[in-house]
Amino acid sequence: MIAAVFIPGLHGDTAALRVIRLARVVRLVRFSPGLRTIVAALLRSLPGVGGFLALALVTFYVYGMTGWLIFSEAYPEQYGTIGRAVITLFVLLSLETLPDLIEQGLELSPWTLVYYVSYVLITVNLLLNILIAVIVNSMEEARRLEMTESLGTDEDQDGVPDDIDRILITQRLDDLRTMITELERDLRIDRRPSPVSPGRRPPSIPGQHRPEHPTAGPDS
Repeated sequence: MIAAVFIPGLHGDTAALRVIRLARVVRLVRFSPGLRTIVAALLRSLPGVGGFLALALVTFYVYGMTGWLIFSEAYPEQYGTIGRAVITLFVLLSLETLPDLIEQGLELSPWTLVYYVSYVLITVNLLLNILIAVIVNSMEEARRLEMTESLGTDEDQDGVPDDIDRILITQRLDDLRTMITELERDLRIDRRPSPVSPGRRPPSIPGQHRPEHPTAGPDS
């Protein structure tokens, strides 16, 4: 903003200077973590969005060419040229003109229904879902990157900061210690001999000699 004052033609209250003043709003990105994550995700999604736009242009061109060949004579206002056909198909993305276009197509041939149905399935359902998937994936990568920068390094490159890895490992070790303690307690209970009731002899072991107790005589 300060450098704009030294640019010729931007002195006073010109429209260009007012537009430059609107750039102050961009500074809010630095103070809002959520907004910063969204902007970073949009920047990271540019390569994927570029591939999506290339695929969308090819799809629009193919369907525009097909619509021009089918409907150019019957409906020149909508399909008179390839450009008009592409614009018509672009407006069709909102699905508001779909009933009217299907009705016009059925007046020519029932096979035109295949043209519109396939277009809606490929563009509206498939391509738009691909675009959403690209943006959501970039959002997740930006969130992981911001978490890694705020919490520490990520030497193993698994997308999880090393501090969180240490916490998870510590929790797993605690769980293992608890399981080992419970197993040792169960083993002690299993090895403990069963109590013998009064007046009942313990079971004899085969091969073990039991001493005879002498019977008391009449003189005792």
